[in-house]
Amino acid sequence: MNENEHGFFGNTSQLKDILKSYHLVEAATITEYRENSTVSKDLALVRCYTISVQDESTTLLYAEPGSTLKDTIGGTDNTLVNFFNKYHVMDETLKVQYSMSQKVTQDMVLIVSLKITLSGETKGTIYIKRGARLDSNSVLKSYFAQPKLYSVRNKESTSSNYKPESIIHSDTEIEIVPICEAFTKESDCEKTALCEWVSKRSVCKRNDGSSDEIDDAAWIIPVTIILVVAVIGIVVAIVVPLLLKKQKEKEKNQ
Repeated sequence: MNENEHGFFGNTSQLKDILKSYHLVEAATITEYRENSTVSKDLALVRCYTISVQDESTTLLYAEPGSTLKDTIGGTDNTLVNFFNKYHVMDETLKVQYSMSQKVTQDMVLIVSLKITLSGETKGTIYIKRGARLDSNSVLKSYFAQPKLYSVRNKESTSSNYKPESIIHSDTEIEIVPICEAFTKESDCEKTALCEWVSKRSVCKRNDGSSDEIDDAAWIIPVTIILVVAVIGIVVAIVVPLLLKKQKEKEKNQ
């Protein structure tokens, strides 16, 4: 594609039409030419879509229409390969995961992400942009907003609780644990997946038996033992003196 020396790049109607749908890039130098660009040499340009790769920083790549993500130009030779090998490459919604064979049919935004497997109060898989705070995810944010009712912790290290500003550096399993004893209303307790309401005592406890609360079976047995011992003590205290008294009277009469 030739242009007069120092000419404006968007002078021709043909170029303007192309620029409405594509980006024109000199592949040799990875230089994008826009409508207001000026040129001073012959140019070999290719029509491209932009691929904006958002990681801890943003990398701009280009791909010809109909090519795959494997065929992008720009960045280093292994820019996308490294991301695909180490992380999860998602769309802007963090709901669609791409592969290197994804065809490019429009401008794209790729989010380099980490996978979080949720268990406990809620189960599922979510993705979060690498380097982002955990509360940037709406699901986790809802639990972080209730710190007196829920604990957000690493499943492999249950003593390690996350904070809203925590940042993970690899795929992680996170457990959402309700603090059942903190639910004081039956209606709130019953809304949780891991808690149940004990009507006899009007308390909320874990329904998997892991609660710190002492259940009925746990306190009935020791109380029963105490009562039996008390009865035996009373019997001994009353009956033994009577028997001794009768024994003495019998000996005296003899």
